[in-house]
Amino acid sequence: MRAKKQQAFERVFHRVDEEARIAPLVADDTPAEPSFEPISSEESNGNAWLPSAAKKAPRPPKDMIYDHGLEVGQVVVGQVVWESDRGQAVELQNDTRIRGFCPHSQRPMALRNTIERNAEEDIRMTQKTVREFQILKVPDACELRGRGPLLSARQYDSELIWQRAEQLGQLSRQENEPLTLTIHQANSGGLLSVLEGIVIFIPVSRVPKPRGTHLTLEDLQRDWVGKEVSVQIEIVDVEQSKVVGRIVPGRSKDVNLRVGQVVQCTVASVKDFGAFMAIDDTAHQALLHVSNISRVHVDTPHKVFQVGDPVSALIIGMERNYTRISLSTAELESEDGMMVENPEEVYANAEQNAQDFRQYFEELQASGKYVTGEVTRRRKRAPREDRFEDFGGGGGDLDWE
Repeated sequence: MRAKKQQAFERVFHRVDEEARIAPLVADDTPAEPSFEPISSEESNGNAWLPSAAKKAPRPPKDMIYDHGLEVGQVVVGQVVWESDRGQAVELQNDTRIRGFCPHSQRPMALRNTIERNAEEDIRMTQKTVREFQILKVPDACELRGRGPLLSARQYDSELIWQRAEQLGQLSRQENEPLTLTIHQANSGGLLSVLEGIVIFIPVSRVPKPRGTHLTLEDLQRDWVGKEVSVQIEIVDVEQSKVVGRIVPGRSKDVNLRVGQVVQCTVASVKDFGAFMAIDDTAHQALLHVSNISRVHVDTPHKVFQVGDPVSALIIGMERNYTRISLSTAELESEDGMMVENPEEVYANAEQNAQDFRQYFEELQASGKYVTGEVTRRRKRAPREDRFEDFGGGGGDLDWE
């Protein structure tokens, strides 16, 4: 009799499609299918062959996608289609058949301006959010609009932050261009500040002091903490997550600059990662990052700017004392790609097209979400033919919301 019960159970509960049963799944925090292993008679009160995790048949298998071409470490663009208490489902823009999953632990980072990080400051992605993600894990086969790759916005943001830090460090060393930063903390070894969300360490040996004297912890706290200083970056070590700088004499000039203002500039130098602009009638320079030139992809700023070109640009970020000024011409485009095709029209309509950004910035200030740093409205970029074939380098700026 027991053997007959066992055979009846196997006929009812083990009719599972072979393809669905062997399809690999991503090892993330998605609940696994119920197990159908036999349990002891004590556990089942005599029903030794009932399922251990559920008493219902498994869900019908979905169509599987084997030709997805996804790899670990690849950067993809996706749109959030729904969210739960565990994370967000993200539809890949280059293949809408595939949906990945971004858990809350991998949500975007808000760039901090203090030493301590508060997890509550991280950015919450809402439905229809479009942005870049890095693939952490990928199955051999993805379900059609079901289980797919495990995605991370945090990993992408982290690599972008360190890439920008390397660029700023290179600029500081080669161009002898100091950065104005605020000292947040002091310890027996030196001072701590923050650059692009990354902690900068300034050894006590790199802090100015009278010859023949020794700086104590009390001296560092009294004379430097809370002060704005000019810092030259000496070391950027991505592998060890370390940035080291030294304090140099600063320079400043009182001018009337503000976020949301359209300024007239002259191209001072052009680098692979952006163009440095000398703001007319001031002693200040600002960076127009390559990702802020246009809402379409720009391979290199050299295709758009040459040294000496006059440019109208929008200030989208600025630290106190008019330092680390960030510019954008993408925010001034009435249509995607205008900066590449007809920059003169962008400059002619700059004040009119800047109104939307100013309204957005005023709302951001009123909500108390803006303290300092760069403001970039998260807008979908116009696609390019090779956008989803070559994901190396580049990337958009981070939201400061």
